[in-house]
Amino acid sequence: YTHTKRFQNARPQPRAPVSVRVRKHFAVNDDPKVLDAMYAKLFGKDLGLSGDVKWQAVTHKSFDHGRQPFNSKLRFLGKRLLQMQASFHLLSSQPKPAKEPKPSTYKSLEGAQYKNPEPFTHEDYQNIDAVTRPNIDAAISEEVLMPIIRRSGLASTMRWKPADDSDLTRSGEADIAIDCLHAIIGAVALQKGGDVAVQFIRETILKT
Repeated sequence: YTHTKRFQNARPQPRAPVSVRVRKHFAVNDDPKVLDAMYAKLFGKDLGLSGDVKWQAVTHKSFDHGRQPFNSKLRFLGKRLLQMQASFHLLSSQPKPAKEPKPSTYKSLEGAQYKNPEPFTHEDYQNIDAVTRPNIDAAISEEVLMPIIRRSGLASTMRWKPADDSDLTRSGEADIAIDCLHAIIGAVALQKGGDVAVQFIRETILKT
């Protein structure tokens, strides 16, 4: 997915000799050791990801005007994989008891008594009603992902350009960090296989 020459030598872009507006430099991490330390904290070990993919997964498209390989496609793959595993997690969780049991019989308009038909049930799908979009979003929400991001130090290693470097929260730092986490999951799935990515999701994100 990445190419060494393209990563090391960004394609040249035409620039005006004089900038028409004042540009503020926003410092980002460029130390590979700091990046490796973040991945080690996140996974608890070295997964052997290539250096190019490690950098790409933490690079937002706002960094360097998109001249460096960024993580949009990796983020898409990782987010879909995370949503799918959240669905499986909800499906296999303990079903909640019904608040009001359904009546065993009911009356027709003419007053005749009929037995309430029992729908088909299967042990693997007892909690199918819990697999809804709100429940999936809650299982992988910002409140769930941000503690993982803070413990690993992902926010301090990602490469991006905030709209207002004096207010990173308002510039969407949390959203960019979550996008980078999704991209890291996608990168692991591509380079190390879906089993490794799924194991990380289940043991780290959906462990509760």
